[in-house]
Amino acid sequence: MAALHSQVIGSGEDLLVLLHGMGTTSAIWRPFIAARPGAWSGRILILDLPGHGASGRLERYDMPSVAAALAEAIEAHLPESGAYRVLGHSYGGAVALELARVSAWGRTPDVIYGLGIKTVWSQVEIEGMHRLAQKPPRLFSDARSARDWYLKVSGLAGLHAGGLDCTTRGVYEISPGQWCLAQDPGVNAFTPPDMTALAGSLRCRFSLGYGADDTMVDAADLARFDPALRCLDGGGHNIMVDNPQAVWDWLR
Repeated sequence: MAALHSQVIGSGEDLLVLLHGMGTTSAIWRPFIAARPGAWSGRILILDLPGHGASGRLERYDMPSVAAALAEAIEAHLPESGAYRVLGHSYGGAVALELARVSAWGRTPDVIYGLGIKTVWSQVEIEGMHRLAQKPPRLFSDARSARDWYLKVSGLAGLHAGGLDCTTRGVYEISPGQWCLAQDPGVNAFTPPDMTALAGSLRCRFSLGYGADDTMVDAADLARFDPALRCLDGGGHNIMVDNPQAVWDWLR
């Protein structure tokens, strides 16, 4: 099983696990963590998903395989009696639902929050992702060029993160003078989530939300799975960077 890069922030019995989206790293949660309310207590666990950042790679990136790797990494941090909640963004939101779907992954979360999950995929989009999975990583001659590309493909370009660096572990130097994105291209060979199966077989409560300016999300389709779907003002797909307070308000 792939070793996953992780970090625990704070203390207390309650646990909130944050799962980032495809192509980013857990550093994307820095503005959200910095904005946590003073009255909020408990630990926050952030992880680089398999094939991302400083985490190990998998032979396959289907949802059950990714969820199994996460469950193993989370197990050591599970509270004995406190609340256990998971907030997943985009691809990470679908993985969070898979994590809670079957009891084989260990303790079921008390609540799953799925933020900005893309549920409608065209065949052209799927085929494009699978082609990316077969391509070698794009190489850059310096770290700045690689980082600029990372900002673009991750949707972070132009966002104001309060001076916090959300790109950590997003690129790396594979050899002197050759930089590339840290994401394993094989991650792109995933199958879009079967939301009907995921939402219909959960063993815990869940809530879905999206940024009001998120052009990747089909709100009408999302509402099929959660009639209480929350529209969060003040941000787009990466609203936890744009307006982290809105996401905290939703969780509370």
